[in-house]
Amino acid sequence: MFDGDPAEQVFLAPDDDRQGADTYTVKPIYAQGRTVTIRCHYGKASVDVKLVQPVAVCRYSEAGGRPQMVCK
Repeated sequence: MFDGDPAEQVFLAPDDDRQGADTYTVKPIYAQGRTVTIRCHYGKASVDVKLVQPVAVCRYSEAGGRPQMVCK
């Protein structure tokens, strides 16, 4: 997860260090006129997804062994 363009390499750290899930508060990034980009990995390939619509929080988990990112 990046603050802005991944080429700038501004990686976001999770807000907490709880086992099993990571929470990212991203509302302040949008408030400053920037965007969030999520990098999704599929095997050896990866795709960058720019979240153009503002969201407040993203949560990453691997529930049931399946990676999942939910942003609201």
